[in-house]
Amino acid sequence: MLIKKLCLTALLFYLSMTSQEIKNDQLSDGPVASFNFFDEDETAAAETEPETGAQTEQPRERRPTDEVAADLAALGIYVPDEVVNEIEDTYRMVEADEAYAGMYDYYLEYDPGFEYRMLLSGWGYGDYDDDWNWIPSSDKVYAFDTEVFNMSEMYTDFMKGVIAISGGEFEITDIVENTDDVDYDEGTGTQVLSFRYNGTPYTFEATFYGDWLDCEVIGFMNRVFETEGNPKRLLATDDGGQGCILFYNTPEWGDELEAATGMDLNEYFY
Repeated sequence: MLIKKLCLTALLFYLSMTSQEIKNDQLSDGPVASFNFFDEDETAAAETEPETGAQTEQPRERRPTDEVAADLAALGIYVPDEVVNEIEDTYRMVEADEAYAGMYDYYLEYDPGFEYRMLLSGWGYGDYDDDWNWIPSSDKVYAFDTEVFNMSEMYTDFMKGVIAISGGEFEITDIVENTDDVDYDEGTGTQVLSFRYNGTPYTFEATFYGDWLDCEVIGFMNRVFETEGNPKRLLATDDGGQGCILFYNTPEWGDELEAATGMDLNEYFY
């Protein structure tokens, strides 16, 4: 649980730094780009509109975490009270630090799904056991940093997360991750994931990006679902930073979640 709290605090810090970099146009290209929740027309208008001396509109206030959890419960996502309280405590801890005063303003203004992302990330990031093996923490949402901790088993851990949110609707077995073609020094090669979906063998050849996950694996799994006649998909959104939040459900359900939360959901993540 301590690791989860540290990860969430680190995410809050990352968000504060990212918002400043975006404001200063300092973000550099990377192997993974998070979703864009800015309206290009509004952004362009804001950049060209002359100053009038009018007062700047105050950003909306952060919603209490229990209210955010209630919205998710209406869609069948019941976040445990323990997680809700931990996220609210983390908010208060960071907000009490003058160094981060107002750090939410930017995201609260531009991202209507900010509070949902924070709560879902806190619940879905999982944890590590005493031997540093990753273990899922939720059966409804799987969240992960696309910059991974364990490079040699990143796709095995990914499959663990998918299995955790599957509701037992399919069986994934015989997971094997082959790194023979990976050059860790050069950061090149192909990392091969093999598994069986309800007994049918599948292989995904991931491009090796060092400690970054090849997020094409999400689209690959959705193609597996389609091939197998499974109407559900992995539906992805970002966590506001470089992380991904995944759900397993129908695209129609995803449309309902989008409308209720303001989070964009896609069947891929790049």
